[in-house]
Amino acid sequence: MKSNKIIHLLFLIICAAILLIPVAFFNFSDISNEEKRNFEKFPLFFSEEKFNQNFFTELNSYFEDRIGLKRLFSRIYNTLDSKFPMSDVTKKSGYQGKKNWLFYNEENLFDFYFKRNLMTEEALDRYTEKLTSIRDWCETQGIKFIFFIAPNKHEIYEEYFPYHRPEGETVTNQIVNRLKKANICVIYPKANILHKKEETKKILYYERDTHWNNLGAYYGAQPLIDSIQEQFSEIKYDTISYKFQEEKIFGGDIENIISAPKRAMTQFVYDCYLNGIKQDSLFTCNTTDRNHIITWSKSTYPKLLMYRDSFATALYQFLAPYFSTSEFLWQDLRNSEKEFILQEKTDLLILEVAERKVTYLLGSDFER
Repeated sequence: MKSNKIIHLLFLIICAAILLIPVAFFNFSDISNEEKRNFEKFPLFFSEEKFNQNFFTELNSYFEDRIGLKRLFSRIYNTLDSKFPMSDVTKKSGYQGKKNWLFYNEENLFDFYFKRNLMTEEALDRYTEKLTSIRDWCETQGIKFIFFIAPNKHEIYEEYFPYHRPEGETVTNQIVNRLKKANICVIYPKANILHKKEETKKILYYERDTHWNNLGAYYGAQPLIDSIQEQFSEIKYDTISYKFQEEKIFGGDIENIISAPKRAMTQFVYDCYLNGIKQDSLFTCNTTDRNHIITWSKSTYPKLLMYRDSFATALYQFLAPYFSTSEFLWQDLRNSEKEFILQEKTDLLILEVAERKVTYLLGSDFER
């Protein structure tokens, strides 16, 4: 009888600890440095002199954001889930691949991998019309146009993806082939990156992040730079080259998204050369606002305006040396941007999108 009481007491103590320890480590700050976002604030009981009907939903979000040891419990859950699946993997934000590689799973990436988002002929026609409208408008304004697609990580490192991939074409291949038939300049550097991956045996995408590293971005930029030099063949460009050196860094975005352990990732730093002579830099840059980066280089070169997403954060440094002025805007290309584009008097407009967002252009409102 006495032993049963001791067991019951120990059980109560353990339950109390499970409940109270997270409360003891409750986070009262307003910003998550690890997830790079603001925490939910404590909700108001009343809104516009009425009871806040979303109070309990908002209160739940408040506690979920700030509960103590959240990352620890999430890490335990994800570890168990990877070994003994407890949830629908297609609904997870990210997942563990082979050899400690992590893969992102938002924005319908599973549909890309399993080739479940192929377009109908009608959809491909509408997509082509969207890009044709942008190209034709640019041509009427004397502006050259390039559409650039940054490959998904699993397109380059399928061998580390935890699931077998079916045969057949992808929606990106559908789009690229159709756009080329419509004489739209589209650059999808998957083939060049795969070739360089095999040739150099280097890691070109971060193991714990959804993006390419500097070397991967450089190889992704090469076909784009070739197209730029072809379109501006009257320009005598200097010879630009780089020497890359591997290093290890920490801080992958997928680690924060799924609360995975912090592990080293492969990055590359480089020295740059102009006509064979080492330079401190090939351009000057203003990066006070990451959403609007402006660079300056040789005054006789053309001007660039790029609408882009996060993949161009590593890409822009390899494009800037080929333009007198470059502007890299982290935003969508919309019809309302026409006035700004004309105001900037750009010579080349590049629309860059991550492959996982390539189908979103069907919703573009840009018209000729």
